[in-house]
Amino acid sequence: MQNPLIGSALYWLKVSRPGLWFQTVWLYLLPTSQNLGVFSNHVFWVGLFYITFPLNLLVYGVNDRFDIENDRNNIRKDSYLWGAKPDAEKLKRVFRVLIFCHLPFVLWFAVVEQYALLILAGVVVSVFLYNHPSSEFKSKSPFELLSQWGYLLVVPLSCILNQTGQLSLEVYIYLGLFCTHAHLIGQVLDIQPDLKAGRKTTVIRLGIFPSKLVIASLVLLEAWLVWIFFNSLILALFLFLGFVALLVEALFFNKESQYTKSQFLILGYLLNISGYISILYIWYTGIMV
Repeated sequence: MQNPLIGSALYWLKVSRPGLWFQTVWLYLLPTSQNLGVFSNHVFWVGLFYITFPLNLLVYGVNDRFDIENDRNNIRKDSYLWGAKPDAEKLKRVFRVLIFCHLPFVLWFAVVEQYALLILAGVVVSVFLYNHPSSEFKSKSPFELLSQWGYLLVVPLSCILNQTGQLSLEVYIYLGLFCTHAHLIGQVLDIQPDLKAGRKTTVIRLGIFPSKLVIASLVLLEAWLVWIFFNSLILALFLFLGFVALLVEALFFNKESQYTKSQFLILGYLLNISGYISILYIWYTGIMV
């Protein structure tokens, strides 16, 4: 029989969606590209831990707290890739759990770098604007897309903690497009639960097929920007292949139908593989710093 404390810890770990940690890891590592010195600094490792579990628990835990009914019939839930099945009793305690997880880091930020507290405050505001019923940007197209740019706060957090130079405007433009297409993909995956919840997301307003074409177009634009801004033919080709795959999928597979659970799992693994490969390549080459 599983220890209740371990079971609870594993539940909150699942809520934080380890299968999507690569997104915040990507943003955190980007400013440290080619800087081997950061690996010998404990501040780097504490920051890396923070932007994986505690930060993602904040982002997804609050989302799950206000999305209990919507998530009950979501077939991609109940995995470390896509998140936990809603447990109403546990999710009632999410804010206490978040305070418990964040308090040590708030105190640490206050000692190490006070400006990090402002960034954390920005993340909290972004999360609550997106989720809270009084605003609930997640149902107000296109504001739900703009709110995803809150993820970009991980970049200046990394710059502050690791004492690196700030990144260029071109990098933020590219990252903003990446966050936008990633969120649109999430809306495509969740269109059935969102329809049942009566939401008016961008994908619901456009329809699945037009939304997939928009996603593919954004990835193609990202490929062009990478080539023009960062002179990286390899990354541009990588993104172009992503564009082709998205276009083929939109034209010939699942045009309007819901994905199966196995398809969700395959997609999750592919996202992680491609995500971590791109992290390694961009960090090693330093093309964006």
